[in-house]
Parts: sequence; structure tokens; C-alpha cells
Amino acid sequence: MPTLRSFVAPFRQPLIQTLGGTVDGIKVVYQGHTNEHGEVILPRISIETLQAITAEARKFGLWVAVHTGSPEETNEAIKAGITTIEHGVRHGNIIGSDMFYALVVVR
Repeated sequence: MPTLRSFVAPFRQPLIQTLGGTVDGIKVVYQGHTNEHGEVILPRISIETLQAITAEARKFGLWVAVHTGSPEETNEAIKAGITTIEHGVRHGNIIGSDMFYALVVVR
């Protein structure tokens, strides 16, 4: 069975190579999508993968912007330690004051 470490390992070297002083941050898509039949057409990365990506980026002083599409995804991303949310307010989804507080104040 693959471990989180073995799953994240392929991303580590490309991230380090990309960081050679040329970027200030990274954007991660943390949103899945299903079609009208409920079939997954775009799987979402795991929360463990998001946490690992965030931890690696932080080691290099990078901000982490995360694309979310639901309040649940937004809340999970904030708990993973991301810096900012992209597109988290869509389709009637509003970031509540508790999530906003966690994102802005708790950091």
C-alpha cells in the first residue's frame, strides 16, 4: 500500500526546482467535480496531499493559494495551513466569519 510519503515524493523535486527564486507562491486546486449523474470527472487531491504541499511550500517561504468550491473544502484548506483562498465564494457559497477569522486572525 502506498504511503503519503511515497505519494508526495514525486512532487518534491519538481517543486524544489521551480522554487529557484523565481516564484513567490503556488496555487493548488483543492476541488473535485462530478457530472450530472454524480460521477466523479475531476477527483480532488487528498487533504494529506494538500497538507504536504503546504508544508513544503512553507519551508521555502512561499504563500499557498488554494482554489476551492465549497465551504467544506475552504474550511479543510484553512486547517491545512494555506495562505489564501481562490474562488471559495461561488454558487451562493459564502465564507463565514468563523472561516474568515481562522484564515486571517489565527495565522
